[in-house]
Amino acid sequence: MRTKYIASIVTVLAALISLLAPSLAYAAGDVTNPANVQATVTVNAVAPTVSFAFYSDSGYTTTTKEFVPQTPVYMKIDVSTDNVMEQVKVTVQMFADNTSASAVGTPPSTTDPSTYVTFTIYYDSTQGQWVLQADTGGSSTWSITFDPNKQLPDPSATSGTFYIIIVPGKTAAEAMLGSTTDSAPYLDWDVIVTATVADTASKQVSDYGYTMYFYGEVDTSTTSLDFGQLDPGATSSVQQLDVTVIANGYYDLKIVAADTWTHTDGTHQITLTTSSPGLGQFRLNESLSYDATNNKLNSPRTVTSDLSTTPALVDDAQNTDENGQSYTIYLQLELGKGIYSGQYSGQITVYAVDGK
Repeated sequence: MRTKYIASIVTVLAALISLLAPSLAYAAGDVTNPANVQATVTVNAVAPTVSFAFYSDSGYTTTTKEFVPQTPVYMKIDVSTDNVMEQVKVTVQMFADNTSASAVGTPPSTTDPSTYVTFTIYYDSTQGQWVLQADTGGSSTWSITFDPNKQLPDPSATSGTFYIIIVPGKTAAEAMLGSTTDSAPYLDWDVIVTATVADTASKQVSDYGYTMYFYGEVDTSTTSLDFGQLDPGATSSVQQLDVTVIANGYYDLKIVAADTWTHTDGTHQITLTTSSPGLGQFRLNESLSYDATNNKLNSPRTVTSDLSTTPALVDDAQNTDENGQSYTIYLQLELGKGIYSGQYSGQITVYAVDGK
């Protein structure tokens, strides 16, 4: 009797299950033509948030608005998105502005590396990596790279930070915020950063008032000058010094000489003077032209040992491109008397210094 009772309960439960969950109880052939509906949803691309700052140190701790050609500056770009970082593209424009030092202007050119550079950061899904593509207008002296000591954002995340090392080019135009004591070709540098999601939704932020300091470089193919063998009281033949100047602002071309030249014995010396040389002295004169027939300089100037007082061969010259500006400098040496015989040597240095 007990066995029949349990069997009856099982039968009832089975019937209830078949009623409550018919899909589990369908026999073969009961369902032959199901209806499928394809469901879709479109996720919009939403404009991200973006911010940036520049730092003077590789630890990204000290913010700065001062740039120096050929000196690294460190940029941090923070991005947050409601989508994913993989879809984010960041474009940065840096340019010299001559319209205002208190507002963001427009680039004077988008092809001249002296006044404009740009770079773009995006995720290459085929390569599975972030890419930084810089356009420096063909300049070989700008450098814009990811900081190799910092991790790049997770492409599947909703936020991330890019760390960039920027080395301004040699001719990145000097800009001194309209200084009354130091004229420059431009007022300031401006920066515009645009972050875009899926090439459709974008956010732009900008800043102005960045200083670009003066940079002057002098190269020469002349490795040494020999004024020859002279009697005390004599004047040398004219010697030629070829130089090339690269500068990002107005510059003066100047020469200084060591105020003492030393004998090979390491003991005896001759001393530089700016007047007619007396006992144990010499004078060094300079010019950008000379009279070859009469072996003398045209409109000579006297070289000193002090950069602040030595005359400028070229005064307030314009900033150059990266090929530089070439000059031929002519030098002539006058000896006084009372000089111990033998060979003397000393340093001659050519500078491109901040003009105006």
